[in-house]
Amino acid sequence: MYICVIDATQMKHFTLLLIFMSCLCCAILGQTIFSTNQTIEKLIVEENTTIINTAQITINDSLIVYGTLVNNGIIRTKNALVAGGTVCSQKKDSILIEQDLILANSFITSTDSINSVNITASNIYINGYTIVESAYLTTQFLIVNDTLEFTGKIGVKTVLEDFIINGYFKNTDNENIVLYGNAINNSTSLCKNANFELHGIDKHFYGDFSCYRIDLEKTTSTYTNHGNLTVTNSFSGKGTLTQGENSFLDIKTTTSPLIIANAIGNTVSYTRGGNQTIHCDEFYNLIVSKDRFASIILSKNTQILNNLQIEKKAFVDCNGFELIILNPYDIADSEVIPTENNGIFLNNGKVIVDISPNQTSLIPLLTNDTAIATLTIQNIETEKQTFTIDSLFAFTTNNGHSNDDFIEQEFIQTTWHIQSNADKAKIRCYWSTKSELPFFNSDSSTIFKSTGNGWKRLSTSAKEQTTIHNPNGYYTIGNNLSFLGISMYDLYFQKQENLIKIQWKSTENKTILIEKSYDGKHFFSIGEFSEKSNECIDTYSQQNIVYYRFAEKDNTGAIEYSQIYTIAHNKSPNIHIDRNNQTISYNSTTNYKLTLYDSKGFIRKQNSNTIISLSDIPSGIYFITIETPTHKFTQKFLW
Repeated sequence: MYICVIDATQMKHFTLLLIFMSCLCCAILGQTIFSTNQTIEKLIVEENTTIINTAQITINDSLIVYGTLVNNGIIRTKNALVAGGTVCSQKKDSILIEQDLILANSFITSTDSINSVNITASNIYINGYTIVESAYLTTQFLIVNDTLEFTGKIGVKTVLEDFIINGYFKNTDNENIVLYGNAINNSTSLCKNANFELHGIDKHFYGDFSCYRIDLEKTTSTYTNHGNLTVTNSFSGKGTLTQGENSFLDIKTTTSPLIIANAIGNTVSYTRGGNQTIHCDEFYNLIVSKDRFASIILSKNTQILNNLQIEKKAFVDCNGFELIILNPYDIADSEVIPTENNGIFLNNGKVIVDISPNQTSLIPLLTNDTAIATLTIQNIETEKQTFTIDSLFAFTTNNGHSNDDFIEQEFIQTTWHIQSNADKAKIRCYWSTKSELPFFNSDSSTIFKSTGNGWKRLSTSAKEQTTIHNPNGYYTIGNNLSFLGISMYDLYFQKQENLIKIQWKSTENKTILIEKSYDGKHFFSIGEFSEKSNECIDTYSQQNIVYYRFAEKDNTGAIEYSQIYTIAHNKSPNIHIDRNNQTISYNSTTNYKLTLYDSKGFIRKQNSNTIISLSDIPSGIYFITIETPTHKFTQKFLW
């Protein structure tokens, strides 16, 4: 369709020419006229002329308004032009236009605060500055070539096809636009305060929109954003919004519908507002930037395909789900600034991050809402490696093993469990002490690690970068091992012909008690050792299985117990767990098969007549089964 855009004076002269050429028309000049039921060819409301319609007027050709039309009845016409004129109503009414309505320097209003002008047109073109106040409009296409301003708060504008802005659009009082087609802003100006109720299937946003409200009304409502889209007040509905390539979506609301945001180069930004549950399982770029303390909360496992950026007083709450970061920023240690204003709440969830060779990734972790810390991991392998981080509390709660269960949550809140197939990684910890407990001393704190048999000091300073041969295990920052329960580490059991040798290390000046049991329930003491001792030799027992546990006395005489360790004697198969070489083997001259099960009963490894490597096995409880032609035996062990 070709549209000739002319100004009000040109349109007036053109219309008057049509009038003189027509044999049937009604021109009303310089007066006020009350209408009656009639059918006419054209109706022209000249300047300084008011027509008050309380009847039904049928116009075969066109309605042209330069003056004032007060319509309390019904007007039906093929085309309409309002050029410099006013259309007003005193109660709800109807103007039906079969084809085009052209508005140029016009004013659509109502004198009634409840009702308004009701105009239905096939297409509406805005060719001059037009104000629509409290008007119900229905049109196939709404095309704004100049300036259109909606104001008055009352009135629903329904556009059955495309809403196209070539000029400038203002929605002063946030009136509602029901849109079934595309929203297209061809102007370089931002379309402000659009207020959309969206319908339709496979529709699109083109250009820059700042929307007061977007409601994807139906489950079939699917819209794709190709430009810059901002939602400032309400973002809701059962439909789906898809992000196109290199698009930008800024959500300033506390709710949002389902979003698909995995297209290349697109960004979704959450700003302002309170806590918000997000409904998106893949983001290409995600920015969380609140202006007050608030979180976005995962509702499913969520992947960040390119970049996660957390700013201001903003947090991501894993909420029991996995946050997977596939392409994190590479950061130098000098760039790490501990902050109290942003981070990731593990909250029984996990952070899974892929780190390239020699890349250092920053993960601002929080195990709850009171402790702020930062963890950096550098992959020093030659291939990309995946690292999984969850809170120690979540891990021991879900798995319930190792003496790490004895850590009191009051000790310190910044504690993590790390799993990876990487053999080597560098781990560094930073933290804010503002919310830590009174006895936490940041200057004297150090990093500790445990793989299940006690805590080992990794460095003399928590801020010293530490090279980890195997990053799997539990990490915590602390300055007093007495809060860690049993403070032994590097615990080792060695079976010999008639005895069992127990070796350990300890960094605390405590008395260590070793107790023994044949049933795992009733224990008796086999020795008391000072801090200078690090070895106990227990004589051979006729029992096939023997159980050990360790106890420590503090200065007050209170006793804390370790986990229970289960050891098979020589009458049982001679299983050898070599923690230094990270292998498990069985000494036998007959054929045998070794099967390694995890705590859930799944087979992790299986070999015949050879050792099993444990170098790629994460920390946890395992079962090793030995099968020979005449015997089958299973032993539980902690790795």
